[in-house]
Amino acid sequence: MQQSLEHLMLHHGDTEGFITLAQKNEDGRFRSWHYKHEELTEAISEWHGNDVYFSQNSFFTTRRKIEYLKQLKALYVDIDCYKVPNIPSPEWVLGHLEVEVFGDILPNPNYITFSGRGLVLVWLIEPVSAKELPLWKTLERYFYEQLKYLGSDPASTDPARIFRLAGSTSSKNGNTVRLDIRHYYRYDLNDLAFDYLPDPPEKKLPFEKRTDKGNILKPTTTKNKPKISGRIKRFFNLHNLHYHRLLDLVKLVELRKGNIEIGIREITCFLYRYWTCCYKSDSKEALEDTLTFNDTFLLPLDDEEVIQATKSAEKARENLHDEEAILRAREKGFKANGYNYTNNKIIELLKITADEQRELSTIISREEKYQRNNVKRANKRRENGVLTIQEYQQQRKANVSDKVQALEDLLVKYPKASNYQLAELLGVTEGYIRKLKKQLK
Repeated sequence: MQQSLEHLMLHHGDTEGFITLAQKNEDGRFRSWHYKHEELTEAISEWHGNDVYFSQNSFFTTRRKIEYLKQLKALYVDIDCYKVPNIPSPEWVLGHLEVEVFGDILPNPNYITFSGRGLVLVWLIEPVSAKELPLWKTLERYFYEQLKYLGSDPASTDPARIFRLAGSTSSKNGNTVRLDIRHYYRYDLNDLAFDYLPDPPEKKLPFEKRTDKGNILKPTTTKNKPKISGRIKRFFNLHNLHYHRLLDLVKLVELRKGNIEIGIREITCFLYRYWTCCYKSDSKEALEDTLTFNDTFLLPLDDEEVIQATKSAEKARENLHDEEAILRAREKGFKANGYNYTNNKIIELLKITADEQRELSTIISREEKYQRNNVKRANKRRENGVLTIQEYQQQRKANVSDKVQALEDLLVKYPKASNYQLAELLGVTEGYIRKLKKQLK
């Protein structure tokens, strides 16, 4: 129990939000509960024995789903080395990592857990909000890819992942989960991206340039920071879009108070399952999440209806990374594989109103996008001291009033002055003087 508490405090000692503790029953199903970090010390006595897990990140509410993420606390790679031929043991993998990987290809993890069959590497990070999820996912995917040859598990890369708790026992082999703490330094997410993500392709100047002094500057290379390659950048942008569209679906159901009409429930669940599959890399959990999402409807579909209406989402997600499927899609004129619905198509399918779009993040029409950009530009102009039209008109009226009063004073002082002379004195044109005189009548 002491090792379990040490493990939790190392990982979640200052966490905001809810942390999930879960235990697998004999039938393979999980019972779970959610705690604030200050409740863990007292709660840990209830969690012992076989197959105890805990969430690596925290949540706003008592639901372990990516749309409710509050804080990201760690990056991790689950290495199922027993699935790879000719790898003798987890200890051999650790020795290989020490020599070939840590400090060079990947940073040194904060701790490693062993369950006898494999090992989990964990890099603790300074806590960041769910807004940083796209960058987190890009790094998580990159870390996983560097260790694929050792048996890293793609299904264990989602931010709602749970891993075994030290001190508990694995029912698969009877081994107690062991914790190996290596250091206590927490990494900064942006620093990791800067230091470990691949460099972009180097750009060369197209021709030699001659300076004013006649010296020739030879073509050189330029590098942009942070170091994000074209492929990694596309991955980042795609996952960013999937995540925020997922949040928009949840928000839409909330705005409609769960009242999703017949015919729209199916496509809503399909989109939810597809985007969750893309983000989680775990089709089984994506389906479970979709069934839970369906339960938020005022009149939910039957589970079998959800499964049938959304089953093609899983295949579409698999095709995203299938080279042959990608080539077929390109031959047909598509830029990418999978379901690449435009915002207008989604708005049409889900019958999203203009009022609802104002509450959403990414599923918006061009008109709403332009309106938001106009508001941003107006706010920026105001921050830079540029007046709005109304403010300009008010100021202009005040200036005219001041000019009228100044002209009136000049006429008292110089009653015989010509319009030309008055214009010179006021610094305006003769035509403007004539307009001001009309306001004196």
